[in-house]
Amino acid sequence: MLCSCNFDLPFLAALKRANVDPRLQEVFFGNVFCANLGQAPARQAALGAGIPNSVICTTINKVCSSGMKAAMLAAQTIQVGINDIVVAGGMESISNAPKYIAAARFAFVLLIGY
Repeated sequence: MLCSCNFDLPFLAALKRANVDPRLQEVFFGNVFCANLGQAPARQAALGAGIPNSVICTTINKVCSSGMKAAMLAAQTIQVGINDIVVAGGMESISNAPKYIAAARFAFVLLIGY
């Protein structure tokens, strides 16, 4: 099942392509538009990509710098010796941004044609 943010498949593909060690310790993802994504988008994407439930996942919301902050936090956990293997990135569902109510899309099409 795809997570509500539809990022689990690209996440899984990136992990396979990069040959990431399965002993992954933590996941950091930046995400600004969380509306209609459900709780903890980073956790949803990680679980959908096959990351074990035991791996810590953090979603960061810092507007335009969310993905960069995720990478910075991931790097810092390695620098201070907390982690050895982490994944960091950013994800958005920009198509959901203008319409925070998912059902509103259908209503807009019926009422005003777009």
